[in-house]
Amino acid sequence: MDPAINRIIKKIKFNKKDLNGNTPLHLASLDYDEMVLGLFLNTKGICSYVNMENQDHNTPFHYFCEKSKPKSNIENLFKLYIQNNVKINSQNKFGETPLHKALLNTSNTAGNLVLHLLIQSGANVNLSNNKGETVLHYAIRLKKDKNVILEIIKAGIELDTIDSLCDLVEDKGPGDEVFKIFETFKWLKSLNLEDYFTQFLMADKRGPSIYFPKHVLEKFGISNANIQKINESCQEYRHRVQFIVPKKLLKSNLDKMVINEGEIEKISKIGFKRFKGKYNGNIVEIKKFEEITYHSDEYEKELLIMSSINSPYVVKFYGVSLDVDMKLVMEYCEKNNLYHVLENEPHQINWDRFFSFASQITKGIEYLQNMKPQIVCRRFKSLNILVTDQWECKISDYGFNNFDLSRPDKYGLLGDSFSHLSPEQFDRHPYSNKMDTYSFGIILWELLTTVLLGEYKIPYFEFTKNGTQFAEVYGIIIKIVKNDLRPKLPESCPIELNNLYKQCISKDPHKRPTCQDILSSLSQIECQYQQNPKLFNDLCIKKYKI
Repeated sequence: MDPAINRIIKKIKFNKKDLNGNTPLHLASLDYDEMVLGLFLNTKGICSYVNMENQDHNTPFHYFCEKSKPKSNIENLFKLYIQNNVKINSQNKFGETPLHKALLNTSNTAGNLVLHLLIQSGANVNLSNNKGETVLHYAIRLKKDKNVILEIIKAGIELDTIDSLCDLVEDKGPGDEVFKIFETFKWLKSLNLEDYFTQFLMADKRGPSIYFPKHVLEKFGISNANIQKINESCQEYRHRVQFIVPKKLLKSNLDKMVINEGEIEKISKIGFKRFKGKYNGNIVEIKKFEEITYHSDEYEKELLIMSSINSPYVVKFYGVSLDVDMKLVMEYCEKNNLYHVLENEPHQINWDRFFSFASQITKGIEYLQNMKPQIVCRRFKSLNILVTDQWECKISDYGFNNFDLSRPDKYGLLGDSFSHLSPEQFDRHPYSNKMDTYSFGIILWELLTTVLLGEYKIPYFEFTKNGTQFAEVYGIIIKIVKNDLRPKLPESCPIELNNLYKQCISKDPHKRPTCQDILSSLSQIECQYQQNPKLFNDLCIKKYKI
């Protein structure tokens, strides 16, 4: 420090107050004189004055948080205050803390940064002013953006505070990001899971899933007892097959399904833990699993069931390799999954292909439902339907996908069954095959939309402006369950197909058609198409030749 400046600072009486009780440090913070603040806060012994209060009981730090400016040295000045033992939770005569003051900053950029630094330093977000308003109240009233709201909530705001503010955001409407956050809280509260609201928010990067693996919940610090509670209440239902087989018989059958590692040749990687390979002269798909205990009776039973499947509409299961880690060896389908085909080759989807795909998928569902015991199509969606190079659809992931808890999904929670789950699944009703019918209805929507528009659309695309983020997704889920929200088909859709779609997605499961009903309807409508293809083709926005 310049000796002359040092001499001047030594003459300053930091405890001297003006008529309003402000000290020199108050005034420097109030004017946000960056240079003077830096000099003052680096002065030896300044820690004795950083917490002095004026007549309104504001400390210099209150003013610093309210008056800091963007494009300035906020972080270093904040650090100096902290090093001088500033009280970050000090309250003025109105009960306002530095957190409250940060939100009153006229610069959102500076105020949001100070808010973040305060929270990182352990500021208490639950302190209220004299009117009972926390920093979250200020954030809502001052119309701060969702990132500010989320940071305050994640910092540990009390649930009662969130609950009390739900009504204040009602007028924002379903398209507002802050509205969706509070709608999510209300939805969790209806499940008696509001205690885990913050943990749900912590999962925002990957999109919260309806099923939370134990190891994920443990990372959030949730106890074993509560892990059981949240999984019982909120998981996608593990509709397990009840298949009673004598253990000795099961073991002998399992041995026949085991493939030695040396019999499998990997050719190329085709996805996350998925490889194209060769086994016994056949091109196969190899799916790798790492996080399951595959020696349990449950997995052995599932393997036995999978090995008994023999249908042209279901992916063939060759066997399992148990060397080092578990690998399932399945039939390889050259064109990847139906979602991939619809998104990347929409010009290949005309009416002929629509009727072919819809019928094949329905026959695959029917085959699995007619098995003894019945196999359920859990998480049934376009990602789980594979397409061969002959344009044949085959149902996949009808078995061990239930236990693969580590695979990231290409399009988040929308891809991970949310859009294809029936309302009663969200309400935790017992499983019925009518839930598969609902999921098929959403796939029908994907196919029809692609044919009619000439491009692929994700279900509920009109409600997802920011990808598939946590609050946005749960806002839609609430409306699916409570308000009968469904994806809408283009107005040009043939009335018969529109009616079939509406039957499949009916709120009342008993009104949904059987697989035979669907096949019969598709056959009748296809006959109409064959009699007058031009009538159908003229309904399409874009027309392609295959």
